[in-house]
Amino acid sequence: MITTKRCIGCKEFLPLEEFHWASRKLNYRSPRCSKCTSAGRRERLSGADGAELLKAERARSARWRSTEKGQASRPKRAAAQRARRAGPDGAKILEADRLSAEARRKTPRGRFLQRTYQVRGQFGLEYHEHWALLEYQAHKCAICDRDVDLYSPIDHDHKTNKVRGVLCSHHNVGLGQFGDNPEALHRAARYIERPQMGQ
Repeated sequence: MITTKRCIGCKEFLPLEEFHWASRKLNYRSPRCSKCTSAGRRERLSGADGAELLKAERARSARWRSTEKGQASRPKRAAAQRARRAGPDGAKILEADRLSAEARRKTPRGRFLQRTYQVRGQFGLEYHEHWALLEYQAHKCAICDRDVDLYSPIDHDHKTNKVRGVLCSHHNVGLGQFGDNPEALHRAARYIERPQMGQ
């Protein structure tokens, strides 16, 4: 019985469990292991066409959920999960599920999804809008030339919650210390430019 398979990505022989099912009916698994599949997806989403790819993925998921099979599978999965947790080993299963969820959040994919949901919930920015803002700033801090990415702080007006730009952590904290007060910033600039003592 075959228990290993060679991944076409990393070229390693791995257990069959490391490969997603491409078709259970045909007993065929994906040619790439789960790690290579995830890495390829992250690379595609981080590219210039990432926003369009993410839209297409969501559209496919929405179409599947709207089908009879998709609608039927959701309550079945939820019922199976409730049954497992209500069983004699329910406490152990619940703890294992919690640890599994925490471990997923620490993966690159988990961090990416968590950041995407956070930005959408806090600022109302979709992934493609966030990426477009980074592209507009040439992936540089709006104040200095430090590199910024999807995980860099998003500066916003604390009264209106409107996004102003993406900053490096240094300048984001600096603006916060000045309370977003332009006059205080002007006074600080004049203070730095004035002649020093002993000159």
